[in-house]
Amino acid sequence: MTRILALLAAAGVLAFGATTAARAADAKTNWNKHCAACHGKNGAGKAEMKTLDYTKAGVQARLTDEEILKAIKNGVPHSKMKKGYANQLSEQEIKDQLALIRSFKK
Repeated sequence: MTRILALLAAAGVLAFGATTAARAADAKTNWNKHCAACHGKNGAGKAEMKTLDYTKAGVQARLTDEEILKAIKNGVPHSKMKKGYANQLSEQEIKDQLALIRSFKK
């Protein structure tokens, strides 16, 4: 019985890990589709577009999660990102984008 529970628990962990990996892949796919053209494939930004460099610790430190989530959802007025992605991405996909942005920090 203990062995069966251990196997079931391990399967649950593996399933969770697979789900997490799939979400990370989806986040990168969404980034490449919606964000990379302006923010760069690795989040370093593009000087000619005046986008933030998310690889810099200082940039990451001055932005709260709430600010980033709001920008992804609603866009940023007075910038080239006038419209957000609330109608194109699910709430979970938006949170996954936040996690991806945070992962760019060097």
